[in-house]
Amino acid sequence: MWNDALVQGALADSAPGLPRRAIAGPMDADPTLDPANGVRGPRTWILLAVWAAAAVAAAPVLWTLSAPLPGLDMHVHGRILLEGMTDGTVPWYTIFYGLLYVVTLGQATDYEDLRLPAVVILSIFMGAKAAATLWVLGRARARLGIALLATLFALVVVPLRLSSATELYLGKISPTIWHNSTTVMLMPVSLVLFVVAVDVLSRKTARWHATAGLAGLLVFDLLVKPNFGLVFLPVFGIYVGVLAVQRRRQAGWWRPLARYSWLAGAGIAVLAGQYLGTYANGSVNYTNAFDPLAVWRIFTGHIALAVFESLLLPVIATVFLWRGSRDRTSLVLAWCCTLLGVAVFALLSEINLATGQTLHHGNWSWGMQVSMFVLVVMLVREWLQQRRTLHLEAKLIVGVLAAVQFVTGVVYLVDVTTLDLPS
Repeated sequence: MWNDALVQGALADSAPGLPRRAIAGPMDADPTLDPANGVRGPRTWILLAVWAAAAVAAAPVLWTLSAPLPGLDMHVHGRILLEGMTDGTVPWYTIFYGLLYVVTLGQATDYEDLRLPAVVILSIFMGAKAAATLWVLGRARARLGIALLATLFALVVVPLRLSSATELYLGKISPTIWHNSTTVMLMPVSLVLFVVAVDVLSRKTARWHATAGLAGLLVFDLLVKPNFGLVFLPVFGIYVGVLAVQRRRQAGWWRPLARYSWLAGAGIAVLAGQYLGTYANGSVNYTNAFDPLAVWRIFTGHIALAVFESLLLPVIATVFLWRGSRDRTSLVLAWCCTLLGVAVFALLSEINLATGQTLHHGNWSWGMQVSMFVLVVMLVREWLQQRRTLHLEAKLIVGVLAAVQFVTGVVYLVDVTTLDLPS
């Protein structure tokens, strides 16, 4: 299988002068990822069954959120495609539009022609998100039933809500996004990209097809939506730079840098094409600006509370899991991606070129949301690996917080699927 081929054999030695756990790659640090230890994760048919079941379960939620109401992201995306088809400028900064255009054979004339195909596409990607999550968590030496429950948690959990002053996830750093078409597509791709990148870029040696596969994943990730790639590339660039410094007296110290250079080259080429195709040709009437907290203030008047509600569980879980972690590298990198994503959203905004008005789209927020999903999956994997050795107080504190946030996510889904919206 491609997943076993890409996720095997990582760093086998630590850098001089640093604790082994602090810099180890996933295979060196976590024997549960090593095929030699007999833990290969769920069988392919189980992953496919979970994929199908999750896609079917997600469809009613996505159908409700695709209602033809102004302001709903899926409806907005559909209108963008229809307008592009009318004037011959189908947007290409995300493959979602192109995929929807192909599926409908370019014959759509109104939103209802696009709605069902869009829901089918997004349901498939929701299923892929479930399968990708189980693929990662299934290697944590947990029984299949436990891994499935952990997967369900990672797919449903939303930030804590301590006050009615904040929304459920608007203005927060949520690992679960249902309403935005391209973010739904992006999450499973970014999770696989992250896990494979930690492995491939940590190795002293790697076959060319591993590097090529990783570059292909990055290109696909950027084509779906560039937000995660914009935080992934700098974070992993710093990571391989640190590895090079640590290994500077070892043979082959430069190889991770060489692999990353191919990766960065492919990523920059895609990003440049997306930028030129979106902004340089004048096809949009807005641009990006340095405008700290401008969009965040539109989403919520209680930014500090929203951040606290979003980060409380991940911070507490990290504190309890850090000492016994077998893969601190993944935790550190996931945290770095999340925090960089938060900084990007906090500092940048989109403004109307004609009026100078700040737009409320919040498109710079998606990098932090997707990174938070990756971080949650990494924390859940650590929890599964350490569940038998954690102290009772850790289990109680994290368990209660996680249960509250999971129930909140379930309540949201029930509310969405029972809304009386236009057909």
